[in-house]
Amino acid sequence: MNEFKCGADLCNDERIGGHIIISDDTFIWKPVKLGFLGANIDPIEVPVSSIEGYMKKGSTLFLRFYGHEEFLAFYTWKGDAIINEIKKRNQIIVRYEPQSSSKGGCLSSVVIFIVSLIALSCII
Repeated sequence: MNEFKCGADLCNDERIGGHIIISDDTFIWKPVKLGFLGANIDPIEVPVSSIEGYMKKGSTLFLRFYGHEEFLAFYTWKGDAIINEIKKRNQIIVRYEPQSSSKGGCLSSVVIFIVSLIALSCII
């Protein structure tokens, strides 16, 4: 059995330390259990074939699973290696392009609108 393991923190409302383990047919995220930390968090175990796609932004890897609208986010330095391991086992995985932040998009729109108003008032 060919197995890949690396550190990857699950990013939900908070960041939870853990590891990703990828075997020939299974993707597992296990929390690091130190005392009470991670004690009430269940591991995630799914078939590698259920991974539909991914997106990578810096040190954050987002994975999307069939039947789920939202991505799961993992903070890891090994994002490219994880993607490569998944691709070895799942040829159907799709790469999604990172979308710009909605805050930045709205702010840019507001700035352009204000500059346009100022330019229009100078013309009139």
